[in-house]
Amino acid sequence: MANKNLRIACIGECMIELAPTKNGHYQRAFAGDTYNTAVYFKRQFGDRLAVSYVSALGCDTASSAIVTQMEAEGVDSQLVERVEGGQPGLYMIENDADGERFFSYWRSTSAARSMFKGMDEHQIYQRLAAFDLIYLSGITLAILDQEQRRCLLLALGKLKEKKTIAFDPNYRAALWDNVEVCADAFRQIAAVTSVVLATFDDDLAIWGDASIDKAAQRWMNWGASEVVVKDGAEGCTVFNEKDQWKVPTPRKIIAVDTTGAGDSFAAGYLGARLLGSGEKQAALVAHQIAGQVIAHAGGVIAAENWRTVEEINSHI
Repeated sequence: MANKNLRIACIGECMIELAPTKNGHYQRAFAGDTYNTAVYFKRQFGDRLAVSYVSALGCDTASSAIVTQMEAEGVDSQLVERVEGGQPGLYMIENDADGERFFSYWRSTSAARSMFKGMDEHQIYQRLAAFDLIYLSGITLAILDQEQRRCLLLALGKLKEKKTIAFDPNYRAALWDNVEVCADAFRQIAAVTSVVLATFDDDLAIWGDASIDKAAQRWMNWGASEVVVKDGAEGCTVFNEKDQWKVPTPRKIIAVDTTGAGDSFAAGYLGARLLGSGEKQAALVAHQIAGQVIAHAGGVIAAENWRTVEEINSHI
């Protein structure tokens, strides 16, 4: 996967986040699954990766604040459409005693739902053709209407042989009409995807999988050549067409907030792979990044709490 002047496109939705504070109030931030990944790409890998965000926002002050924050994190915003009269979605986080997160959403009129409105597959192809890695999630697919989703999948199908396309299913039942519609969309995206970063609990909820091996095999049967199945504190298992590796988490972390765990894992794994690391080493990098993210609140943790993997390892 290694290359020079590597460019990444993350496709999805950045929202206003309301996260609980210790005094019982809520703090505003900006986050969203693929946006979180874009930020962690830049925080971990810096100038080695050029990262762009593909989405849509409104022309209101909150949308402008999101763009300003995006640029401050080093994420390019030129492919964020600005929709007159649009606005960002909003979500609120609540956590249980184990740090597990629960979300309440207000996103039905989010501008991101129209990010490819009026574009055909050729226009979407041209928008994405300059990138080495294209990353999107199940939430990206869920918020798009049927026509936008169809055109995006056609464009990705034309790009698969030339680019690395990575997908995190990130299943959110409330975003789909029913589980059958979701399962069909996931089957279609797998056919045009190089790398799938699945979560075993999600696959269990959708298909009732009996094992991690069975979950991985389904994604590979549908077209993915590399599959990572995450299993929370148990670590992950990485599969390719010839081998598999069980990669446990390096150490136990007391979770404060699991928001952003999978998003930061994706940044660590995909960034390391893109820069030449093998599957097992990339998974270890991903575990270390996710471990520090869940030790702090919010989808994008405060910059003062962030450490690169190299900084973490230098203090072990």
